[in-house]
Amino acid sequence: MYSENLNYLTSYYEKIYRNNTFTPNAGKKGKNLANYKKKLKSRLHKTVREKRLQPAGPGQAKDAHTRAEALSKDINTYGTKTDKKVFYEQIRLMAEAELAIFMKKYPEFGSAIATIFMGDKQVDKRMRRMSLLEYYQDFYLVRVIKGDISKLMPDSPPQQYPQARNMNRKFILHVGPTNSGKTYDAIQRLKSAACGVYLGPLRLLALEIHDKMSASGIPCTMITGEEEIVEDYALVTSSTIEMLDDEKHYDIAVIDEAQMLADPIRGHNWTRAILGLCAEEIHVCMAPEAESVVQKLIRMCGDRYEVIRHERNTPLSFLSQPFSLEEVQDGDALIVFSKKSVLRLSALLEERGVASSVIYGNLPPAARKEQIYRFMSGQTRVVVSTDAIGMGVNLPIRRVVFMETEKYNGKVMRPLKPAEVRQIAGRAGRYGMYESGYVQAAKNMNLIGAALETPPEDLHCVYAGFTELLLDIPAEIPAIFNTWEKMGRSRFFRMMSVEESLARYRYLEKVMERRGRGRRLGECDKHQVYQLISCPCDARERPVMDLLSDYMRAILIKGSVNLEFPMLQEEEPELQTLESYYKCLDLYHQVSRRFGFPYEKHGLDTTKKVCVEKINAILTADAKKPADIEDKGRRERGNGEFCDR
Repeated sequence: MYSENLNYLTSYYEKIYRNNTFTPNAGKKGKNLANYKKKLKSRLHKTVREKRLQPAGPGQAKDAHTRAEALSKDINTYGTKTDKKVFYEQIRLMAEAELAIFMKKYPEFGSAIATIFMGDKQVDKRMRRMSLLEYYQDFYLVRVIKGDISKLMPDSPPQQYPQARNMNRKFILHVGPTNSGKTYDAIQRLKSAACGVYLGPLRLLALEIHDKMSASGIPCTMITGEEEIVEDYALVTSSTIEMLDDEKHYDIAVIDEAQMLADPIRGHNWTRAILGLCAEEIHVCMAPEAESVVQKLIRMCGDRYEVIRHERNTPLSFLSQPFSLEEVQDGDALIVFSKKSVLRLSALLEERGVASSVIYGNLPPAARKEQIYRFMSGQTRVVVSTDAIGMGVNLPIRRVVFMETEKYNGKVMRPLKPAEVRQIAGRAGRYGMYESGYVQAAKNMNLIGAALETPPEDLHCVYAGFTELLLDIPAEIPAIFNTWEKMGRSRFFRMMSVEESLARYRYLEKVMERRGRGRRLGECDKHQVYQLISCPCDARERPVMDLLSDYMRAILIKGSVNLEFPMLQEEEPELQTLESYYKCLDLYHQVSRRFGFPYEKHGLDTTKKVCVEKINAILTADAKKPADIEDKGRRERGNGEFCDR
């Protein structure tokens, strides 16, 4: 087949380049024409000598076609028979080099090259400016994958969940702002379940519901991606929404923070829960902006619903005067938008004799729980937090103060959105402890005040998730991901972002090239690869990604069924090292569970506990250290300004 494909590709390239001519320039006569032909021959000899039409890799193939396109016009118009013979010999060598590049990438390809070009009326035009490999990946594979996706995926997302479609489900929609008691009312109903489930966005929330159920004498199991607490004869399961078992039947279920279904990264989990949860009575708690899209999803399923509207239990007032650190009071939550700012501000408060709890995204849940306990028990007077406080445990906060009004979006600093301001500000004025809540800002008071007055905009779309069924398509994961994501379903159903999974795939692909014993990641079992790259770990965390690559080699190359327990090498690790190590422990647990491997549960629990104790000890010690000179200089320049008026 190789010889046939080489002959076909050579003939095809000769055909498209022989048709490349232009009308001879009237000025090219006599001596001018002779000089031009002489230069043309020199160009041709240089092309042959430097192998300019023989790409050594995928990145050079496009340049080779660009040169061939330009040179062929001159050769066909002004070249001698010898020139043409030499040129088309180079075209044959180009075809040979391109076929070698293609077969190196797709060694399993055993069909005729001609089948790749079938059905494309623009193939000649495209092949003049791209390589065989590029055409195969960007056009042929996309066309095939689109067809396979259309065959495998139902036209309507609700039809992906036949068990739920065969039920007569009733939804109770709890609609209201933060601190309105909507989740409280739903949980009260969940307590009467014979087989119930709570589905929330955070491990900390799942743990809080577990503790509340247990305190009420209701056996409750907690399951998250990183940990689990199993109770015998549990009546309720409290879990993060990713852990939904859509094949299990419940009598009562609670879906919390349903406005998250419009999030490109995690939103598909809420969409899946609403479409596929097998429960007779489903309570959905949400912000007002999510009401219309949730109702639309329920109508698409053919289910019933009723709406219960909740109002804030305490009034929320905006204080327009700028805040100063000297005005800090018990029950304040000071909001910044980076871990560095949290720790710096906590140290500044300690200098003033104000003990604080700290909360930020990288802080392990157990450490976060300890910080919350210290605040709720009165050991600390205030909370310093990022926007991680906006969705989670209800804290006894009287006043929310925005010390910063911009956050980094991964590329640039941007102002806070009104919805973000409302979500965080809504934590002020906990019902039962304060008669009202207050919101203030250290700067940009107008932005915060206007955000609180801005009515919420209704959501217009939801996100659908990737299904492993598509991994059976005969193509590599990046090609399937990219085609699936670009296809889209409709304006209402958007495709979840696969950017993070692709980043992990590319990282593991590079590791496999270096240490894969001659194997490519694309040759491995796609379902196993998908289980690895869909683990929710940050591709920017080098220790975590190094561990993931070790597990990849152990599973895909060595066939191991026992993963190595991650060890901490440093005797006196810093805070960042401990946080990364905790994530490594989480990854060990996640991968073991995903592949059904045994793991050291007791050792894992003990090591996590020690790690959290060290993190809390460092946080307490660091809070007592004076703020560093560099950061004070920044405050004087107005970057992350926390200075007094």
